[in-house]
Amino acid sequence: MGADKVAINTAAIKRPELITEVANAFGSQCMVLSIQAKRNRTWPGKWEAYYDNGRAHSGYDVVEWAKRGVALGAGEILLMSVDNEGLQRGMDLELIEAVTKAVNVPVICGGGVGCGDDIVDAANAGGGPDNITALLLCVEEVR
Repeated sequence: MGADKVAINTAAIKRPELITEVANAFGSQCMVLSIQAKRNRTWPGKWEAYYDNGRAHSGYDVVEWAKRGVALGAGEILLMSVDNEGLQRGMDLELIEAVTKAVNVPVICGGGVGCGDDIVDAANAGGGPDNITALLLCVEEVR
């Protein structure tokens, strides 16, 4: 058994050099930086990266953290909108656009998908299907 990729969130926030260590040991294509994003009320138009399953503040701006993660060796970003997760009302398109414009690696997005159009909207916000993959998880009924 083995893993093709690993997604790291909490450990990367607590020790960012882990991103480089994983990328150096296994290749950037295996190092996925997981970012749990919540809109920040004190930083208008920005999001804060959270960890510990979306419960703990990191103090990191999501876009800056994504750029730093890629610079440290992350080959993909797994971006979850904590604000939209489970609502099935669409993804945070502003968040997706901000992150995909800031990095040059694939972005896998989640949080808010309720129908197929939400995935299309996310792909369009992210610059097209080559740049983004949307997650459709734990949805009993897709409209």
